[in-house]
Amino acid sequence: MAAVKITIPSAPKESPLFTQAIKVCVAAEAYKSKNVALAGGAAQKTVTLELAKEFKTLIEANAIVRYLFTHAFPESQISILEAALIEWEESFLTPAVQDKAADLDRICASVSSVIEKAGFTEAQPIPAEIIIFATLYNKLSTADLSKFPVLEKWFKDFTGKEYVKKGVELAAQHTSAGKVSVPQDTTPAGPAARKVKAGIEMKTLYEKEILPRKGEKNILITSALPYVNNVPHLGNIVGSVLSADVFARYNKARNFNTLFICGTDEYGTATETKALEDGVTPKELCDKYHAIHADVYRWFEIGFDHFGRTTTPKQTEIAQDIFMRLYEKGYLQEDTMTQLWCEKHQGFLADRYVEGTCPKCLYEDARGDQCDKCGQLLNASELIEPRCKLDGNKPVLRDSKHIFLALDKLQEKVEAWSKESAEKGKWSANGRAITESWLKEGLNPRCITRDLKWGTPVPLEGFTDKVLYVWFDATIGYVSITANYTDKWQEWWQNPEDVKLYQFMGKDNVPFHTVVFPATLLGTGQNWTMLHHINTTDYLNYEGGKFSKSRNVGVFGNNAQQTGLSPSVWRYYLIMARPETSDTQFTWKEFVSRNNTELLANLGNFVNRVIKFVNAKYGGVIAEYSSDLAEDDESKIAQLKENVNELLAQYNKDLEASRLRAGLQTVMAISARGNVFLQDNKLDNTLFAEHPARCANVLAAALNLIYLISALAYPYMPSTSSSIAEQLNAPLRAIPDVWSNDDLQTGHKLGKAKYLFGRVDEKMEEEWRAKFGGGSGTPVVDEKKEAKKAQKEAKKAKKAAEKAASAEGEKKEEEVKARACELFGKYDSASARVHFTFNIDKKMRGSHGVYYVDDSTHSLSHPRIVARERSGGPSDDATFAPSQGKQAGSYLQAIRAIDASDMAMVEDSTPTTAQSVTSDPETVDASKHPIDPNDASQDDLQPGETYRIPENFAMISPGLYRSSLPKPPSFPYLKKLGLKTIIRLNQEEYPEENVAFCARNGIRTYHFGVPGNKEPFVKVPEEEITRALAVILDLANHPILIHCRSGRHRTGCLVGCVRRIQNWALTVIFDEYRSFANPKSRSLDQQFIELYDLGRVWRRIGTKGIERLPWRLEVGEEARAQAMIGEEKECDGEGGEIDDEGYGKSLPNGKNSNNVEIGRLEYGNRVWQLKPERGNRITEQGTRSRRQESPTGGVLHAWIRLLGTYNLQDYNDGIYNQYYIYA
Repeated sequence: MAAVKITIPSAPKESPLFTQAIKVCVAAEAYKSKNVALAGGAAQKTVTLELAKEFKTLIEANAIVRYLFTHAFPESQISILEAALIEWEESFLTPAVQDKAADLDRICASVSSVIEKAGFTEAQPIPAEIIIFATLYNKLSTADLSKFPVLEKWFKDFTGKEYVKKGVELAAQHTSAGKVSVPQDTTPAGPAARKVKAGIEMKTLYEKEILPRKGEKNILITSALPYVNNVPHLGNIVGSVLSADVFARYNKARNFNTLFICGTDEYGTATETKALEDGVTPKELCDKYHAIHADVYRWFEIGFDHFGRTTTPKQTEIAQDIFMRLYEKGYLQEDTMTQLWCEKHQGFLADRYVEGTCPKCLYEDARGDQCDKCGQLLNASELIEPRCKLDGNKPVLRDSKHIFLALDKLQEKVEAWSKESAEKGKWSANGRAITESWLKEGLNPRCITRDLKWGTPVPLEGFTDKVLYVWFDATIGYVSITANYTDKWQEWWQNPEDVKLYQFMGKDNVPFHTVVFPATLLGTGQNWTMLHHINTTDYLNYEGGKFSKSRNVGVFGNNAQQTGLSPSVWRYYLIMARPETSDTQFTWKEFVSRNNTELLANLGNFVNRVIKFVNAKYGGVIAEYSSDLAEDDESKIAQLKENVNELLAQYNKDLEASRLRAGLQTVMAISARGNVFLQDNKLDNTLFAEHPARCANVLAAALNLIYLISALAYPYMPSTSSSIAEQLNAPLRAIPDVWSNDDLQTGHKLGKAKYLFGRVDEKMEEEWRAKFGGGSGTPVVDEKKEAKKAQKEAKKAKKAAEKAASAEGEKKEEEVKARACELFGKYDSASARVHFTFNIDKKMRGSHGVYYVDDSTHSLSHPRIVARERSGGPSDDATFAPSQGKQAGSYLQAIRAIDASDMAMVEDSTPTTAQSVTSDPETVDASKHPIDPNDASQDDLQPGETYRIPENFAMISPGLYRSSLPKPPSFPYLKKLGLKTIIRLNQEEYPEENVAFCARNGIRTYHFGVPGNKEPFVKVPEEEITRALAVILDLANHPILIHCRSGRHRTGCLVGCVRRIQNWALTVIFDEYRSFANPKSRSLDQQFIELYDLGRVWRRIGTKGIERLPWRLEVGEEARAQAMIGEEKECDGEGGEIDDEGYGKSLPNGKNSNNVEIGRLEYGNRVWQLKPERGNRITEQGTRSRRQESPTGGVLHAWIRLLGTYNLQDYNDGIYNQYYIYA
């Protein structure tokens, strides 16, 4: 066993720390732990076990006991019964023992029953027995146990064991228990000292089984079942189990009848693969990781009512029953599926045994069932260059018989159900959008069996050597886990009249819960409890990268424990960073900041200040006060009640709708309001001495507000809530609808004040980043994987060399002028390179290149581009020759080379002086800044200079730009844009040089001040954004530049609202926002963009649209190129009409309908030609593509050819050649 150091802090005998010391010391003696050094630690707040060689520290006594046991007996494992006993001790026994008002007889009766059932008869003590004994030691040492003979005998026998005696003595030696007399505690113990309003307590004791009750609100909550192939990381935790736990605790704090179910998902290929890698059986692997998951969730205080697993007889029974009902109803069908077969190990390869290149995004390590990068569901046979995960061999295709779920036959039922459920249950936007996309595309039969051994056997003759596909089987796990909790599981799962089902998960799990699982249940014809509300999250990323459970990237659950911070701090941060509407980032800097500036400075300060003051000045007793004060009350308690009740109503509204982050922000807003209340009343010794009545009223209101906050914080930080209740000497409070400041009444005695949170040194940020940045443990080098990686890199290098050689030969023959560079690239004159990212379609995503530009000839070349200038033609064609053997096509429509002198960004026009109908521009002192065209020449580009663009510059749509505050070096570029209007959003005075520049060039400026300091709860002013949008929507003001100080957050809010007008999907809007705002993207900004009422704009300008409104031209993560919809076409060009079915009729002269013009886009002097995508159906609303669907409908899917001029010098984002045009 590795050398360990156990540190025991000094503590009185009655304290929880002494209980921890007994646990650890008795375990050390019982398991004869060698190389253990015991030491005192007066400054510590918890028992710790430090493994110096392994750089690990355990800070929880139960975890230390388990560690000592497993290292003394490495071949033994904690059994399920023992784990359950430890969980019972943590969740029931410890809180009961620490509750001074608890009934000792009731505790003894419960413990006696547990001991009798557990049968502690082993000669060698198990960890659970030591843990339970230590928890009871202080209570039972002097208690009369004659009424409980079983408990009395066990306690007496166990206390008499030699190792127990030595352990207790050892604990006393290293604490103050053995040498310091315990001071008399004057804190009230029990209800006699409490004066709390009746009927406000939270119900904390439940029946043995929680079952639905007629006439009551019955809520069934599930969290996505975590997969057992690794330690869960923070993204896994917040994405499902923590979110579901917060919602479950909220409902329980409302005293609603609630059941929270979860468990580990254990069948499938991933388990088989991981077990094979680890050299264990799948069952052994599942046992190991189920315990790891349970430990992590227990530490995070996830309060499951039952945490089960899918590898149970109940799972087999229920899943097979559902399967056969579907078969009998005709919703299952046999079919032959071509699968990959590995000739090396002679077996079919299940999806996850296959890796290869994703056909959608070209990610090289896509799995056979889903691509981790783009999220697309795949069939293994679709992968490019597939390889066997077990041996790296290239598989071949063979036929195999399988069972398919006929989703096409069930689509009508699923559509009708989902429409009603989404409306009534108010599904999250992600959940609704993903489901609608699946249904719109049309459901197809889906294979639900696999050629595996580890899974639920298929109960059908001829298929008994196969198992059920994990995504068909796993969702049934919710039902079977409940069945393992109670034999009356049907009362929850087949009771739609009385039960509402809420499910929490990451967005990648949505289709299986809103399409596949509901279709399965509907197909059985039984009266199932169907999904009422689905709540989804996007991805929580880590320090600019991504968490990966399979690749050990990011902070994992066990890492969080090693920081020494309480679970409350982690729960708080994770919910504040919860990716509800878009991806968010975990950063150590923000983590430390939120602890110090929010938890400690706001909530901790408010609670500690008030309780300490009452204990010091009033002996801990609430003085006589008045809760119903006149309007002229100087303490402003009536105003406090009004403000708090407004926030409380918003809190309940948010939590009912599962807006968890908003609810937590409201808790902190109420706490902040409490701090302001104390400041307004100047709570100090003067108030106490000179205004005693007012002081008593202020303190009573503050204490009652703290009691309310303890209830509201309970879903998020249960241990913090319990600590506050303990300090108030009050039971946990239920969450009310309305707050009154008289819950704690005159004469109520408080407990002792304690610090809720500690300050974290900012230096820990770098230390934790270095220590925990890697993953769940020390990475083990896999030689096979490393060799495979090296081989792959060698192939890449060889291909790159071949391409480079080819490019060199083509460079002299193929040239286009710098015009193409200015249009698509970022030209760097110093290095003579243009960095250009282009994206052909989803199948070709990820193709990148660097173009080399010759300064003297302005020529551009690239290995994959072949451009020919056609004499007299309006444009050039460039062909794209993709790799992987795909057919080359005219993907990239090149731009005709234009002489360098013809480079105007927009048509020259004299700036109009017409005023906007919505807002007045800022006035400029004419005497100070006269408009002199000659004087404006100073803003022209001078010889030898190059254009410089402002920071964070980008085009939103033609004629509409964004940037940071422009500085003089960028003035020539802005003049070149031909700006008519500048909208500035920062509140500071405009710099004199900017005012002069606008005056010289006849540019109007509009000032809409938006606060730059986005502290929590400071909202973006809707009126200012509305006025700005009205200016943007008046095309007489174009071209327009929008800017704030940095061009990130305030500008991002306004641009986000413009994108809403353009019908962009929210996820893409937020991607764009974060691309400018990161690493400091603000959730309040994104919330504002999502909730902003566009009706405000239409009411202001008097119409629901304007002529030639800029529309989104493309979809993509990097592209920003925009255009405007010109005239709509009702035919597909050149004589081709659209028939009644929406298909192009045959065209004259035998032309292909895929090559005709169907419309044009025009803006200024720029013209685009639209052509339909090959193989797509053209409808009156646009083109419907089976491969890609518009998030909003009404999409025209087309190829675009640039016919006219279009210049954006130094524009550095990529452009896509397959576009979405929203009409």
